[in-house]
Amino acid sequence: MSTVELQAPTSKSKRKWWVVDVHIGNTVICNKEVPGYGDEHIRFGFPNSENDVDELVTFLNELKNIDYLNTKDPKVVSLKLNRGKMRIQKW
Repeated sequence: MSTVELQAPTSKSKRKWWVVDVHIGNTVICNKEVPGYGDEHIRFGFPNSENDVDELVTFLNELKNIDYLNTKDPKVVSLKLNRGKMRIQKW
């Protein structure tokens, strides 16, 4: 879910503290001519986009696996979605 691949700590406890906050969004970056290209925050699963719902679920599960998502010590997770014109168009 990231445009940058980073070398994360290997232990579960260290990975939790390595992540400060999480902001999740979707975009099209493969083709400037495709609707949704750029900083549009289109829905997950949008045609030709970088992330689908399966990738989002996998990412959220990994946050849970490293204990980032828990009720005892809540952390920041935000999703930015644009509900604009691309929500109802079919491509």
